[in-house]
Amino acid sequence: MRDAEFRAVLRRLVDQHEGGLRRDLAAEVRAAVTPALDAGIAPDTPEAASIVDGLGRDPRELRDWLEAVNDPRRERYLELLAVINGWARPESMTPALDWLTAASSRP
Repeated sequence: MRDAEFRAVLRRLVDQHEGGLRRDLAAEVRAAVTPALDAGIAPDTPEAASIVDGLGRDPRELRDWLEAVNDPRRERYLELLAVINGWARPESMTPALDWLTAASSRP
């Protein structure tokens, strides 16, 4: 938490949440992308483009959100927060976020 850049990433996520990206976006991403990962769908396919489109988000907003949320420090922070609070360890979203980042980067 002493890292000013990391605090800025967290602040950006909060601002995006308040700016209209719904809180359940992570759950939507997990629900949409996990089956694609399990099925072996590559992020550079028409099926992947359909999944990205199905999220119904502005592509620029989605890429901005992905840039902030797909920070390994954020995931580690959530893991440590779970330890401190006695919560279950959160499931990693890195594979889904990496896949979505690649799929949403297509022209």
